[in-house]
Amino acid sequence: MLTGLGRAEETWDVLARPHYDPKDTVQTFAREEFYQITTQIATDRAAYGEVTWLDMFKKPHFRKRLLCSGIVMFTSQAGGNLVIYSNISILTKGLGFDSGASLFMSAAYITWACVCNFANATFLDRLSRIKLMLIGFSAGGIFVAIEAALVAEYGSTTNHASLATGVATLFCYITTFAGFCNTTLRILLRDLPDPHPCQHGLVHRNIHVVHYPLHQVFYLWFSSIGWKYYMVFVALPVVCVAAMADWCLETKGLSLEAINGLFGDEVAINITHLTSEQKEALDETIGGAANKRLGEKESTPKKGTSIIEGV
Repeated sequence: MLTGLGRAEETWDVLARPHYDPKDTVQTFAREEFYQITTQIATDRAAYGEVTWLDMFKKPHFRKRLLCSGIVMFTSQAGGNLVIYSNISILTKGLGFDSGASLFMSAAYITWACVCNFANATFLDRLSRIKLMLIGFSAGGIFVAIEAALVAEYGSTTNHASLATGVATLFCYITTFAGFCNTTLRILLRDLPDPHPCQHGLVHRNIHVVHYPLHQVFYLWFSSIGWKYYMVFVALPVVCVAAMADWCLETKGLSLEAINGLFGDEVAINITHLTSEQKEALDETIGGAANKRLGEKESTPKKGTSIIEGV
């Protein structure tokens, strides 16, 4: 995105610092990454020119990316995770617990969600990202349905075993969302939208379109129809999971440039899948450009310094 905005120097700084290798005199890996990014952006500009908001809907490859990323964002809120999170103390109090216990369980709920997020991050690239999302959202819908049944049957009683089961079900729900979906969807929302700022803006506004209406009517609906409000978060994931399984593409192990190819864009250079001979030829090209531009200057940069002129 920085390169697309004409800020190539900043792009190089972002790449060079984490990839700096004191054993590599020409910083081959960082140069390859930078070369791939700049070449791909030049190719995209040659193919599409200046991209506008309308192009997000008019051009098929932009439209498909917008649809896939929109499904992911919509599904992330359709299960009611933010509504339940924002009102967890009210929900547990509605199960018969006093204010102190409700606040304690609310804090435990959020803490456990953080632990599950870290767990999700550890095995994110070992499993299919789309399958993780399908498992998490499907299981979440099941636990919400169980919660609705428990509230309907025991919400106004003093059956402590059933009420405790209701709280445990809420924790099972956040385990499925945070443990399978929350970190995964952040990666998918980096991969699936087109890098153009217009599409990122449209996708991330989707969260407000879904969350705000569901959150704002919570107090009214939950006080008037009670457990039946949970059924919204059972029905929506059913539709969303089916749409995700049918439309969304797997991005595991793919570079952003390779992901472009999945949506029909021209891939200028795919470093990830080059043969050893092709990679050597690429390194010679990049190294030749570096030597030509740097001349007799020192080719090994200090950590954090710019060598963008050598690419």
